[in-house]
Amino acid sequence: MVSKEHVVWGYRLLLEREPESEAVVAAKAQCSSVSALVEEFLRSSEFRNKHPNLAVPENRWVMVEHPLGFRIWVNLADLAVSWAIMQGQYEPAEVAFVRQHVRDGDSVLDIGTNIGFFSLLLSKLTGPTGRVIGFEPLSFLYEAAIKSVEENQFVQCSIHNVALASQHGSAQLIYAPGSTNWGGAFLSFDGVGLPKHASVSVPVAPLTDFVSDLAARFVKIDVEGAEHVVLSAAQDYLHQHRPVVMSEIHEVQLKRVSGVTAFEYIGMMRRLGYRCFQLGTQGEIGRELTGQEGIGLASVIFIP
Repeated sequence: MVSKEHVVWGYRLLLEREPESEAVVAAKAQCSSVSALVEEFLRSSEFRNKHPNLAVPENRWVMVEHPLGFRIWVNLADLAVSWAIMQGQYEPAEVAFVRQHVRDGDSVLDIGTNIGFFSLLLSKLTGPTGRVIGFEPLSFLYEAAIKSVEENQFVQCSIHNVALASQHGSAQLIYAPGSTNWGGAFLSFDGVGLPKHASVSVPVAPLTDFVSDLAARFVKIDVEGAEHVVLSAAQDYLHQHRPVVMSEIHEVQLKRVSGVTAFEYIGMMRRLGYRCFQLGTQGEIGRELTGQEGIGLASVIFIP
């Protein structure tokens, strides 16, 4: 939680002055997290004026050559995803696992595509005889991903501008405008958002609408808490094709979006014949998980 001390030291360290009033301190202490507070300071005109060489970059798209062998459009204002990609440091454990287990000719799913990094990596690994299907509901991320797919001429890759859920319809996608992390958007089926967040209505549909002719060997899913909603509606598909599933587990978001605990999510997959393992830092299979460990935030591998 954000405390008044966090706010005061933010002023001292980042703006090099004392806060102007107790009222301002109290207002900034309402930020949703310390990270959100830091972002607010870094994006302020006062910080930009005092530290022009350190200021958060402007919203600008550029194309970069990635060491893994593809080109990708990234945004200079997106510190969490784009900058990590440019530095070759984006989700290294997940990248290592994918490179070890996805093969030429495989059919794979990328649920939660963002700007398309994993769709591009998967397309590179599966080759022209493989097939990659991605899903990204936030339009400006989807458009960037599509541009990157076209730039690399990955004709075997298709991305859909839709959120996956349990039924057809629409939902609110909650995101933080101006955030330096473009990977945090989440679905709200009851329309409830968060302070200082915006929302946009997006279409939702079940996974099975898109994969009736696809026997996926691997699934990557990172949808900020909607993982249980998506996979519980695709149980017949998972039971039939038995893909390996690489999933994020974010306990707070699971409860917020899917209304379940990590224990319930892992339990659902266990009933389908999957075991859950923590993903190691080098992409190796770690300890087996039940969901009662207090996971918090982690990447896991579901193995049939």
